[in-house]
Amino acid sequence: MNRAYARRAMASATTLFVCLLPALAAAQTDLGPEAQWRFNRGLSLVKDNAFVEAAVEFKRAHEISGSFSVLLNLGQAHAAAGQPVQAVEALGQYLRDGGAQVPQVRREEAEALIAEQEGRIATIIVRCDPSGAEIRVDGNQVGKCPLPGPVRLVAGSHTLAVSLADHKPQEHKLELAGKEQKVVDVRLEASGAAAVAAGQDASAAPTLVSPSGGAPWWSRKRAAHLVGGIGVASLAVGAVFGVRAITKRLDSNRHCPQDQCTQEGVDLNNQAKTAARVADVTIGVGLVGVVVAAYLLVRPGGSSTTSPGTTAFGMDLCPELGPGEAKVALRGTW
Repeated sequence: MNRAYARRAMASATTLFVCLLPALAAAQTDLGPEAQWRFNRGLSLVKDNAFVEAAVEFKRAHEISGSFSVLLNLGQAHAAAGQPVQAVEALGQYLRDGGAQVPQVRREEAEALIAEQEGRIATIIVRCDPSGAEIRVDGNQVGKCPLPGPVRLVAGSHTLAVSLADHKPQEHKLELAGKEQKVVDVRLEASGAAAVAAGQDASAAPTLVSPSGGAPWWSRKRAAHLVGGIGVASLAVGAVFGVRAITKRLDSNRHCPQDQCTQEGVDLNNQAKTAARVADVTIGVGLVGVVVAAYLLVRPGGSSTTSPGTTAFGMDLCPELGPGEAKVALRGTW
């Protein structure tokens, strides 16, 4: 806590207590023997500026007697001790429990002190992953995450510690101003056996890539254009050689009357066969290229994964070329 603030609060509260001592002492006559002794001891401690000890005595007097009027002394002692959160709680309870019994002058004093102390309080909201972590502020346990609500602290420096079994603990240094609200997000990492177990769980779940997966859409589209272009060019070449084979065959027939061919007729017939074979191969390649290109363009894009116990399935077109032949094979997995 800021020392200057503590000195100002102590001086202010001391002045207030000195002014109120006669009236407050006279007012407490129905507390019972022990509670009255605790209350009087609290007043003596106030005169010695021992506000923390005085707050303890006032709190005990209230617990024994149940008298709401002691809460005013308790709130003032907390304020003088630099404990604004406890001061606001005690003073608020004083006004609630006292209700219409609280004299107007005391109500105004309590409300003014509450407003002053609220300006020295900051609020933090702690969010944890995973839940169940223990939260401590300045070494004091606050609760476990998720907390039921915000944590109110006196403005200044604080240390927030978060810990959970089998996880690495974290510590956060906080600098809080009056009336500031701060959200602290904490993500704890698994450590030791928990980390090993987590790694084993991840590695024990292999994924099966479906054959329907493949390259990204943009690369398959480029491949489709390339293969399709080759296919169309092959079809064009095949058509040219097909026409050439027909022409050579017709010329050969003219030189082979009654199946008796001249040497020129034999040569023309051989040229026709060669052109026909070239036409067959190039047209086959062209058809395969066009079919593959169309398949690449219309098949679903992206890749998919299948968890264990689920069968991967898909189909693929596979061009196959051989001596004097070209074909497309359909392969699938179910």
